[in-house]
Amino acid sequence: MKKELSYVVLFDSLFVFLLFFSGMLAGVVSDILLYIAFVLPLSLAFFMHKKCDNVRFLPIRIKKNNAILALPTIFPTLAVVFLISWLTSLVLSYFGNGANTDVSGNIALVIIQKALITALLEELLFRYVPIAYLSGISKRGAILYSACFFSLVHLNFYQIPYAFVAGLIFAAVDIAFDSIIPSFVMHFANNVLSIFWMRHSADFTFFIVYVSLVFGIALVSVAILILLSHNYREKFAYLFSDKRRIGINATASVFVFLMLVISASALL
Repeated sequence: MKKELSYVVLFDSLFVFLLFFSGMLAGVVSDILLYIAFVLPLSLAFFMHKKCDNVRFLPIRIKKNNAILALPTIFPTLAVVFLISWLTSLVLSYFGNGANTDVSGNIALVIIQKALITALLEELLFRYVPIAYLSGISKRGAILYSACFFSLVHLNFYQIPYAFVAGLIFAAVDIAFDSIIPSFVMHFANNVLSIFWMRHSADFTFFIVYVSLVFGIALVSVAILILLSHNYREKFAYLFSDKRRIGINATASVFVFLMLVISASALL
């Protein structure tokens, strides 16, 4: 197994174990352990990257031209994620299951905690680190790994489908525009919209306005993407030109291990 892949597995396994122990506790101690579950693997990732030859962290900043091109990708992504989550929720409702995230309370505090901080920590651990460690081996492999782990750690059938699709798009866009900023903006925007959706979707007027705005802006954005398609073909050309692989056996072994760890954490 590649050294870089081994390190990423180490970081993710550490996160899962700490997340499990955080779930066993309650109150402030649980919250503190949850943040440690993110911060400790991230700290290790920044400390250990010098031991690998192919690690490259994406810039925190984004070039002006890339930022302009990234903007029209936001709402089509949000529309796709919303559609998948809505359909999944609809299907699961027949089995008495669905979304149950608590977003009550002061709206500003909820947005800071469940939208801003969550987006920042998850993008760093689930996108920034695996892309840095794995894209030197295989960009497509880095995208797939990032999306799979991001979806699995959500631990419920409602979130896994849309988290997987979102993870694919987020990582692909970051690599295309050479920055972690696009996925962070998408993630934060999606979290904010989800919070308002969960708080007000029972109101039919809100439902109509929300869907009209999200899909209306998405359609305008798609038109822009089509008009500037030559620019996007160039940015995303790596998806078709990069034929390198992390390794089928190594990747399969990693995911079997991670799935067992995550499943055990969920059941215990």
